[in-house]
This record gives sequence, C-alpha cells and structure tokens, in this order.
Amino acid sequence: MWIPKAEGVIVRENSEAVAYLHQVNGVCYAVMFRGRAQKPSHNYRFQSEDHREKFVSKFLDDALSLKAKKAEWKNEAAEKLRASLDSVQVGDIMYTSWGYDQTNIDWFQVTRKEGKRFFIKPICGKLVDNGQTQNSMSGYTVPEPGAFMLDREGKEKPEIEKRTFTHGHGHLRAWEGKPVYVSWYA
Repeated sequence: MWIPKAEGVIVRENSEAVAYLHQVNGVCYAVMFRGRAQKPSHNYRFQSEDHREKFVSKFLDDALSLKAKKAEWKNEAAEKLRASLDSVQVGDIMYTSWGYDQTNIDWFQVTRKEGKRFFIKPICGKLVDNGQTQNSMSGYTVPEPGAFMLDREGKEKPEIEKRTFTHGHGHLRAWEGKPVYVSWYA
C-alpha cells in the first residue's frame, strides 16, 4: 500500500476510514482509504486547504454513516432470518432451482425442527401436465411429500441439518403449492 509522506493523518473515532494529507510545492493533496483497502478510495489534488478539509470531512462522515448503515442492514438481515426460521414447520416442502442451460429442481421436506435448526430430506418430484408446455424437454414438476429419495443401497438418504436457507446450488425456497418449471437435455 502506497502512503505518501503525510503532514497530517485524520481518523475519526469508530470509523474505518483514514485520510493522509500532504503538500507538494504548495499544492494540497489527500489520499483516503476505507476499511482494509490496499488501494486508495481517493487520491486527489485540491485548489486550497479549505477545499481539501471540506472534502476529507465529508469523506470521513460518509464512511462513518456507511458503517452504521451496514450494521443496521446486518441486524435487519438477521431479524429476517430469525423470522423465516421461526416460520419453518415439520412437513413443509422446500425446493432449490439451479442449472446452466437447463432448470433443475431439487425437492426437500422438513422432517424435524430443533430450536433454530431444521432438518430436511430430499424427496421425489413428478412431472405434471398443466397444458402450458409445448416442448419435449421441459415441463412442470410438483413434489411427492413423504416419498423420500433412496441411495444406491436402497436406503433413505440421511437428513441434512440447516440453519440458513442455502443449499448446494442455490437457496431453499418454500413451495407455494403451484407446479414449478423444469427443463432438461437428452
């Protein structure tokens, strides 16, 4: 990280930003960094010390307000996750949609819940005809609750413990009772 020979360093309390001030031949400069960045956010030349002071002050204020907003966003996301986890019930059907050049659907059923954790097992899905598909390589699928998938030895696949709504290739979504689009290639 390049830092000039600074005549002054400005850091605000509780901020993750810093400004290094220097002058070359009477011209004011400021090099400003945010967080742990190795590359400066700003490396500017200013017309006057007053202009530099105003700019640096705004930069540090904005960095402080961004830090507060990030904390707020993090708390909101955690609250949404808690609310979502509270809404999960045993027997709920969830799915993931994933794929490149095709749409794969993996179905899951919630088999038990312990506190903020829930357990899912993969279940089978079946194709349904809803009259919308005119292609032999796509269709709509619905889950078959209770039809747990089997491994190669013919045993039910084990439960998967979840604390979040991510799984494998995507995000677990609650099934809304409508057929879900699926496609495949031969």
